[in-house]
Amino acid sequence: MSYELSKLEAVAEGDQDFIVKVLQVFVVEVTEDVKKMIQCFGYKDFEELSKLAHKIKPNLMLLGMSEATDSCIKIEKNKKNPMPLEVLQSLLEHLEASVKEVVLELKLAYKL
Repeated sequence: MSYELSKLEAVAEGDQDFIVKVLQVFVVEVTEDVKKMIQCFGYKDFEELSKLAHKIKPNLMLLGMSEATDSCIKIEKNKKNPMPLEVLQSLLEHLEASVKEVVLELKLAYKL
């Protein structure tokens, strides 16, 4: 499994409805934001790309997605310390694949 819910469960304090609502928001919003990030890369809008990475980072952390969080942090920092486009693209591809995998798992596990 590429996610784990212990942080979310601690925040939810046993409220399963809250957990499901947070996961529903994750499925919709983070998926959309990752699509926007890919568009920003295509347009070379690295400032907006950084903002979107900053926006989704807490959601990734909440779901224990450490590798995706690390990619997100690097993407976010690209604005101040630009990296080669190939490296940035690779980070985005990894992030996109991780989010897609978790979204699929969440949809199956929670019938979202």
